[in-house]
Amino acid sequence: MMSILLLAAILVTIGTGLAATIHFNDGDVPRVRRLALRWAIGAAIYVIALIAVPLFSQVDRNTGGTGTGSGRHCDDDWCLSVEGVSRTPGPSGVSYRLDLRLFSLANHGPRSARGAWVYLADDRGRRFPPVADPSAIPLGVALEPHQSVNTWLTFEVPADARQLRFIGGLPGIGYASFIIGNGDLVHRPRMSFRVP
Repeated sequence: MMSILLLAAILVTIGTGLAATIHFNDGDVPRVRRLALRWAIGAAIYVIALIAVPLFSQVDRNTGGTGTGSGRHCDDDWCLSVEGVSRTPGPSGVSYRLDLRLFSLANHGPRSARGAWVYLADDRGRRFPPVADPSAIPLGVALEPHQSVNTWLTFEVPADARQLRFIGGLPGIGYASFIIGNGDLVHRPRMSFRVP
């Protein structure tokens, strides 16, 4: 739904630009000014929504499940679901293993989360990166249309970490960064799961 709003905003911008060009060539400057004012108001509303929505609507999903409910996150046609979480106490903290399913909803072409970042984050804002594990399929694996693979991530977390969340996003700014609710422009994670 939100990506449709971005597409609509782009189309309205193009249409407004064409109409303003036609009216300007006809010498109708007052109409060009009215079009520019309306476009500026609409653009301002879109930018305010782009910034405000992710600041006030970050929802943590629950982990676990079948990949069809709250335990799923999709970024375009690439999806991830947290299928399970296990904890192992250790001498310096707790080891968390998240069992993941990566899958593609695309009808054509490969999809990937190459370059994505993920962490376990606690209530104090600390971020714990995944432990390197060459035996696990990486998150950035290229998935063919409707392909699904199972993998896992392991995190080492201090014993005093509370209210853990599995968060992730993509680096940089791209087309998807301008979709309302995305959060890239305000440095919010695209994905957030509560970890029991």
